[in-house]
Amino acid sequence: MNCALCGGARGMADVYCVNCGEYFKKETNLVDERMRPLSTKEYVVMMLLACIPIVNIIVLIMDGMNDKQNLNRRNYAKASLIVIGASLAITVLIMVSFVGIIFSMYS
Repeated sequence: MNCALCGGARGMADVYCVNCGEYFKKETNLVDERMRPLSTKEYVVMMLLACIPIVNIIVLIMDGMNDKQNLNRRNYAKASLIVIGASLAITVLIMVSFVGIIFSMYS
């Protein structure tokens, strides 16, 4: 790439032109977008969507499995799915235990 002002050679990591001092605007690319931190608003929206039954599972699966999605959003979705799965497994285990106790009391 070259400087738009003087035409001098420029490296990908350069912020200023070494010849004329021109400031290079940072180009946003897919890598930068995937790595940027999520805003508070984005976290609040994700948490509100997680409160809606059925929709939460669908949204979390879509966010967690999308390779083009923001890395923070993907990790949050994966962690949420793990917590939901663990909670469901513990709930089923407790329910089976209670049903077993109740049936053994009346047998």
